[in-house]
Amino acid sequence: MEKRWIAWAWGVSLVIVWVLVALKLDQPLLQEQLREDLLGFGAVQAELMDAEPWRLLTAQWLQNHPSRLLFTALMIAVVGGAVAERTSVGAMVFIGIGGGAVGLHAAAVGLSGGGLGALPGMAVLADQTVGFPENVRFGAAQSLMALSGAAMVIFVRTQPIWWIALAGGLGSVAFDLFQGTQGAAQLGGLFGFCVAALLLATGGVTSDGNRRTASRR
Repeated sequence: MEKRWIAWAWGVSLVIVWVLVALKLDQPLLQEQLREDLLGFGAVQAELMDAEPWRLLTAQWLQNHPSRLLFTALMIAVVGGAVAERTSVGAMVFIGIGGGAVGLHAAAVGLSGGGLGALPGMAVLADQTVGFPENVRFGAAQSLMALSGAAMVIFVRTQPIWWIALAGGLGSVAFDLFQGTQGAAQLGGLFGFCVAALLLATGGVTSDGNRRTASRR
């Protein structure tokens, strides 16, 4: 349980940043935050990435829809905490932040998810506006996809967290489809899936209530 605090702190920090940005913009907390405004707070834009690569990190703490913010923050806390318990805090942070950076970079330069990085069985529609220089990219959806992908490798379907991770991934894709914000976010899921598979193969996953035991039930 002691390893889960960092994931919950991560989720809470997303909400704190949302509040601070809203106060800075002098707008209600539940009002949508505009893309062009978020660029000034560290969002990603293709033409700025070479000179300002740090945006791949800061953009992960920005969101423009309050509903997606709350969903993503809660799911990162729950799924990320479970991944940290079974691997390590460092591995969980690497998977989440690394997947977030991969997804944001792909979206900014114009790679479409197209289902490539989605969790198994997910069909994803491409965002037709991806890659336009004026398109601003941000959000922790890619981090959530990475953590969900990792959890679906580490855990099995007999464990509730597997289904929670699936819900997190599907929910993130649904937000993409209906809000049309991050066309390549699913590439973060592929990153998490691959890193977790490597950890599992190299013994980097603990065996308390482990995958092998659960799979025998």
